Amino acid sequence: MAVPLSEQLVTVRVWGAALSVAKPSDELIRLFRAAVEAEAEATSKPYTEEGWAPWRQAAEAFQRAVTAEAELTGEGRGKLEQVVKKAVLHPDPDDA
Repeated sequence: MAVPLSEQLVTVRVWGAALSVAKPSDELIRLFRAAVEAEAEATSKPYTEEGWAPWRQAAEAFQRAVTAEAELTGEGRGKLEQVVKKAVLHPDPDDA
């Protein structure tokens, strides 16, 4: 069963402007959260190549997934990434 278009879009406010964009997948949200968690772990200790590798790998996986989802949905890649980052880093209290 197809999901109605109204359920596939989300409106977000970025720098005061309302943008309607394709709702990012749960997988994109999960991948970005993993990258944020890996960053926190990596930066909590002195730098080592091995210590930062999980962060780099998580960030690369997120970036690949954003590109793939943008191509699939026809959404602008940058816009989609921005929506994911806002949802994870600055969630709207009304969406909780």
